[in-house]
Amino acid sequence: MNSTSTGRSLKRILIRIAGAFLILSLTAAAVLGLKSYRGSFSTNVDKIIGDDELLNHAIKIRAKQATHDESEDGSGEEEELEENPPARTNVTAANATESHDNSIDHSDLTLEELTKKLSTLKASKLDYSPTATKQFAHLHHMKTGGTSLNRLLSCALKRARGGGSRDRVLRDASIEECSSFRYNKCIHDEEDPCREKIQSAAYMQYCAPMHQMQVFDWLDDTDIVTVIRHPVDRVWSMYRFQTRGCYKCLPLTDIYAAMENRTAGDEDFGISANCQAQLVNHQTRNLLTDTFDEDKDIPTRNDQLQEALYNLKNKLAMVGITNELPLFAKQLGKAFPWLAEELGDDGARYLRKNDDSSTVCALAHANASPSNNRCGPGKTHMPLPDQPDEATRKIILKHNMLDLKIYEAAVKRFNMQSQALGLSQDTEP
Repeated sequence: MNSTSTGRSLKRILIRIAGAFLILSLTAAAVLGLKSYRGSFSTNVDKIIGDDELLNHAIKIRAKQATHDESEDGSGEEEELEENPPARTNVTAANATESHDNSIDHSDLTLEELTKKLSTLKASKLDYSPTATKQFAHLHHMKTGGTSLNRLLSCALKRARGGGSRDRVLRDASIEECSSFRYNKCIHDEEDPCREKIQSAAYMQYCAPMHQMQVFDWLDDTDIVTVIRHPVDRVWSMYRFQTRGCYKCLPLTDIYAAMENRTAGDEDFGISANCQAQLVNHQTRNLLTDTFDEDKDIPTRNDQLQEALYNLKNKLAMVGITNELPLFAKQLGKAFPWLAEELGDDGARYLRKNDDSSTVCALAHANASPSNNRCGPGKTHMPLPDQPDEATRKIILKHNMLDLKIYEAAVKRFNMQSQALGLSQDTEP
């Protein structure tokens, strides 16, 4: 082998070594970046759920349920949230050291106010013009019946389009934080194609915190509807739905104990921050419009409750409850005639000329818990009851008292909607 051949061989070897080193460097950077991102997210979640003793101390509450009306420890001694919490403070950077505006009205809607609100809904009649965007949105909290509602909404939109293309009329978009890569890219990358799609949509299915709707300018001029569920039922349903995927087949009581000890994300448990966040006042968190960055003070329990209740009253067009989902579908059909189960001849006037009004859009149950959660011996099914036992119920309530208050407010709003729309039926909290 001459010197020239030796030189070429050496050069090829050096190139390969350099290439391998580059690949290793990029891989290491990606891993570190992912860890940094996850660590940052975990820190934020930990800060939110850990402040104001949300996880460190027992919260004694009275929960009205079908057969339960007792204090958490049976002693009769209770510590409840204030019925009229003080004005918010220390929520945003702008008012980090100042009190929030005390003039904001946090009282309940009156029947007269709600009736007027329902009679002036932007999306009561669909606008088919391409520029008529941001007409209607569904704020979806996981395991509240939202998937069933989404199918009803999709059917009604398809019916309203008739033979028209979804690319030309009544465009729809969706985004879900459980699809974390796509969600974070869409939220943080202004050049991502999802931005244009969401901006040009008339309808959006949104499964994420409400404050991120501001990124897409969907918050202030859109008819937003949502469904709220009793926190015990919602958390237990979430646990049954993701027993293996999220919660590693561990007892829910053990997971809460690990969260309190800040070890749920450790190797022994391996519960992701997203999965943990589903177990602690998830609906309240989704109803907040302030962000929780590292340089901002985290509001107290009462601050969070007040903000969420304010948004429930002022930001949402209609509120449903899971255990009355069929009645909520009827309410929606009254307030938004294009959402009615059956339009009939009279309903055709809500659609464009020649569109098909004969399609029936009925509410159906969807997204049920798996028939095999693969948590039993040999990855067989580990049976779980429809309702949690008393110990599990208590620990769920302990960490979801804000959601309990939100649920109670939602029931009041739901019953008032029935009155305003001429559908007389009251639901007990």
